[in-house]
Amino acid sequence: MSNDYLLDLFSKQKKFFDSSITKNPHFCKMHLIKLKEVIIAHRFQILEALKKDLNKSENESFICEYLIVMNELKYMIKKIKSFAKKRRVCSSLTTIFSKSYIINQPYGNVLICSPWNYPFQLSLIPLIGAIASGNTAFLLLSDQTPFINEVIKSIVHDTFEHDYVSVITKNEVAYENLFDVKYDFVFFTGSKNVGKIIAEKCASTLTPYIPELGGKCPCIVDDSSNLEKATRRIARGKLFNAGQTCVAPDYVLVHENVYEPFIQLLKTKIEKFSRDSIDSSSFPKIINLTHFHRLFSYIKNDNLVFGGKVDEHNLLIHPTIINENPDEEIFGPILPVLKYKDINEAISLIKKHDKPLALYIFSKNKKNIASLISNIDSGGVCVNEVLMQIANHHLPFGGVGLSGVGSYHGKYSYAAFSHPRSELVGSNHLDSSLFYPPWTRFKMHIIKLLFKC
Repeated sequence: MSNDYLLDLFSKQKKFFDSSITKNPHFCKMHLIKLKEVIIAHRFQILEALKKDLNKSENESFICEYLIVMNELKYMIKKIKSFAKKRRVCSSLTTIFSKSYIINQPYGNVLICSPWNYPFQLSLIPLIGAIASGNTAFLLLSDQTPFINEVIKSIVHDTFEHDYVSVITKNEVAYENLFDVKYDFVFFTGSKNVGKIIAEKCASTLTPYIPELGGKCPCIVDDSSNLEKATRRIARGKLFNAGQTCVAPDYVLVHENVYEPFIQLLKTKIEKFSRDSIDSSSFPKIINLTHFHRLFSYIKNDNLVFGGKVDEHNLLIHPTIINENPDEEIFGPILPVLKYKDINEAISLIKKHDKPLALYIFSKNKKNIASLISNIDSGGVCVNEVLMQIANHHLPFGGVGLSGVGSYHGKYSYAAFSHPRSELVGSNHLDSSLFYPPWTRFKMHIIKLLFKC
C-alpha cells in the first residue's frame, strides 16, 4: 500500500466523520446489527480460517473467538442508545443556577492494531466499541494470520462503507508509514516491544492511546485450595491456544505442603485435555519458527518435570511442566510450577516481575486471598478460576503498568473510544452579584461562609 493511497483513504474517512453521520446512535446501531448478520453468515469461514492459521479446533475457535464477539455485539446493540444519551449531573454551589450534563463524544478517526493470537476476537471487539461510540476506523491486522484476515476483510467490506471502516495488514504498510497520518485515537493489542514503538509515535503527535499488552500472569495455589478444581482449571486455561494467550497462567506458585499432589493431578489433567487434540492434530500450533525456538530454549534436562516433546516441522510443542521460571513472558504451552513456604514469600516472588495483566488465586483462606489482592497490583483478579474474567462483558478488561493502560469490553469499550464531554448551560433568568467584581470584604465573607473555608 502506497503512502498516497493511505493518505487518500484517511482523507475520505475524515470527511465521512466530519459529516457527523457516525454520531447518530441509530446509524451506529444499524451497522452493528448488520455486522452481526454478516458474521453469522461467515461463521463457518471464520472457524475454517482459524484452523488454517493457528490449527485451532472448531470448538475452541467457537468458544474463544466467535462466541465472545457475538456476546459483545448483542450487548452493545442492546445498550448503545442508553450509552449515547446525555446525562444530567448535579450542580455545585458555584453553578447552582446552571444545568450540567455529560455526553460521550467520539474521538474521530481511530486506528485499531490487532494481534495474531486471537485475530478475530481481538480485531472485532475493539471495532465494535469504536463503531458504537461513533468513530470511523482503520483496522490493522497481523501478517501472521492470512486466512482469517481475508475473512475479516470480507466481513468489513460487506458491512461498512470503505470510507467508514478500512482494513489493512502489516505486510501492506510498515509502522513507520502507518503514522504518516494523524489519527485521533489509537488502540493497540500486542507485545510490549511493539507497544513502545506505537507509544512513541503517538507521543510525538499527542495522540491518545490505549495499549493492551501482557506480562507474566501468576497463579497462586495455597494449601487450603481444592486441588482437583485448581488443576483442572489451570490446565484448561494454559492449554487454550497452546498457551498463546495474554491472560494465560504464566507460572504457578504452589504451597510446599501440597506441591507433590498438585503436580500429580496437574499431569493427569494435562494428559486428559491434550491427548485427543494432539492425536487428532487439532492442538494449536506455535505461530512461527522464531517463537518455537524461543519456547524450546526454556525446556532443559535439569528443569523438566513433565512433557517436553516437540515437533519442529509442525510447530508443535506438547504441554510441558518445568520447575524454573524465565524472566520474560512465556506465551506458550510451557508452565513453570514452583514451591513457596508462606504467603509473604509468594507475594515477594510475584513482585520481582512487572504488574501482571491477571492475578489468579486458588484458596479457601479469606485472609490469604485478601492479602494477595491488596498487596499485588494487576489488571484483573480471578479467585478459584482462570481466564473467565474476559468472558463477562460487564467487567472491564485491561492492564496496569507495563501490562497495559485503560480498559475495554462492554460499556468500557464505549468509554474507551469516546471522550466524556462536559456541558454547562447557564441560566438567563437567575444570577448573583456575589461572583462579580468588585470583590468587597462583605462578598468574600459570604463566600467563605457558604463554602466553609
